[in-house]
Amino acid sequence: YGPEKRTIYGDMVFWDPLFVRIFVPFKRRFQPFAEIGGGLAAYDRAEGGHILGGQVRSGVGFEAWLTPNLTLGVIGNYRWTRLTQKFESGEDQHPIGHSYQALAELGFHW
Repeated sequence: YGPEKRTIYGDMVFWDPLFVRIFVPFKRRFQPFAEIGGGLAAYDRAEGGHILGGQVRSGVGFEAWLTPNLTLGVIGNYRWTRLTQKFESGEDQHPIGHSYQALAELGFHW
């Protein structure tokens, strides 16, 4: 069969400290929204080491009020990531990545 090939991935972590969510002003329990934001991205490589960079996200979704203190939501996100990778030779590379996410949200309000 030949030599075995294995692909090992690292871990990507996103931190979104700044984002804006704009709701469509319905007077019912159903609230559609759009959002845009950004922050930091960190990639922990499987072979060791960290790569840091920035990221921007955008998305659309809705929230449904189940009770006065509880919402259930669905959102679709697009995320653009640009990392800064430095090599011992002094050369920099800036890999760019794209990702799509479908998320479910559970919100508690008080």
